[in-house]
Amino acid sequence: MATEVTIEARLRSDEEHGTRACRRLRREGLVPAVIYGQGTDVRSVAVNARELNRALTTDAGLNVLINLEVTGDSGRLAMARQISRHPFRDQILHLDFIAVSREDRVAAEVPLVLTGDAHGVKEEGGVLQQQLNTIRVEAPVVDVPQSIELDVADLQLGSSLHVSDVTVPEGIDVLNDAETVVVSVVQTSASRMLEEEAAEEAEAVEGAEAGEAGESAEEGGSEG
Repeated sequence: MATEVTIEARLRSDEEHGTRACRRLRREGLVPAVIYGQGTDVRSVAVNARELNRALTTDAGLNVLINLEVTGDSGRLAMARQISRHPFRDQILHLDFIAVSREDRVAAEVPLVLTGDAHGVKEEGGVLQQQLNTIRVEAPVVDVPQSIELDVADLQLGSSLHVSDVTVPEGIDVLNDAETVVVSVVQTSASRMLEEEAAEEAEAVEGAEAGEAGESAEEGGSEG
């Protein structure tokens, strides 16, 4: 079930548009935003920055369902999209809210969580490399998962798991290419060196054993 939060918002006046006006709103602890979707006109609003940050830092992340209680307008169910952040400070400068209904299906990026200890790491000295950290899905608004798990316990050294190996709940469609690599176990330079040393040692042992066998055969022939 999706996480839901409530945020109060107010409509922006005509004077509260433009760069200077938006800077003034931010100094007041507000974030300028727009709401669109569901066949309605675009609405310009301002929301409390602290409330917005709290809403977007739940376990649901950007997939949280937001009940926007807009002063002077009807409330709306929405999701945050197109977030613009300050390049240096932890500050949201602007964002879009897309209005949704509980019957909608939406595209969403969902975190991929790896579970289990990969055999190739634990037993073969490899290193786990995760190439894909999120997976893009289409799901009912109320059923967007907070995360999707992928078990890597059986992953061997030199092997990979792909998007096609990810299992998602019923009713959810994966939008990524099925052949995209999610995670691999690769050989480290240290493990490669140990493997080469072991191979050289094995060759030396085999050579010594072959030499001993040859000497024994020669001695046997001399006795005859």
